[in-house]
Amino acid sequence: MIIICGDLHANFWAVNKLIAKKSKISTIIQCGDFGYFPKEHKKTYLDNIGRIKTFDQYKLKNKDIPIYWCDGNHEDHDSLEKLENNEIMRNVFYQKRGSSITIPDSRTILFIGGADSIDKKYRTAGHNWFPQEIISEKDLYNLPDINIDIIISHTCPEEFDVLKGEKTSFSSLKYAKYKDPSRERLSYVLNKYNPSLWYFGHFHIFKTGFDKNCKWNSLSGVGLGKWWVKLEDKIK
Repeated sequence: MIIICGDLHANFWAVNKLIAKKSKISTIIQCGDFGYFPKEHKKTYLDNIGRIKTFDQYKLKNKDIPIYWCDGNHEDHDSLEKLENNEIMRNVFYQKRGSSITIPDSRTILFIGGADSIDKKYRTAGHNWFPQEIISEKDLYNLPDINIDIIISHTCPEEFDVLKGEKTSFSSLKYAKYKDPSRERLSYVLNKYNPSLWYFGHFHIFKTGFDKNCKWNSLSGVGLGKWWVKLEDKIK
């Protein structure tokens, strides 16, 4: 059983709990905002209710279950660029933009993370905000010329109207008014590959839709709604 996860924001305890509960999980794939901040490892901070916590970057207990993840807009992109090996911890693999894996049923999955932060003016460059978070023209230029069945991204193409009808959430209203160049570039990716399935996070909304012959799945985040689903089976 392959599981697709939305935003974690370093809430790795939730993944550990999911693994302990679902014994048949073979692989986990994550859609960005993984929470990769290795320079913050073992540093203390105050949580939302004023408790002192220690950040543990390596808290995942995935055992023999491989985890593949793409970057979101809440990662240390400077540290990601310096990685010499994409295995950031045992059986946990960062998938660079344009990288792919093939799963046992022979389908190929493309990863292309990144998104523009709507709150970047409240964050500190080089600490918790990085200009590399936006999908670039160079990222598109380096995409492989192979057949792709499934795409994993953080945000989504402009064709996917994930915000339609979402009028009750203040964050949804902010997203609706915000122009993210990453979404325009993902529209190019959609047209290049014509995938049958697409999974993404970013908006903290659980929703599915169908556009351009592609079924898309928007996943929420840990503590924010339905944050994981089972990968849909291959249509025979």
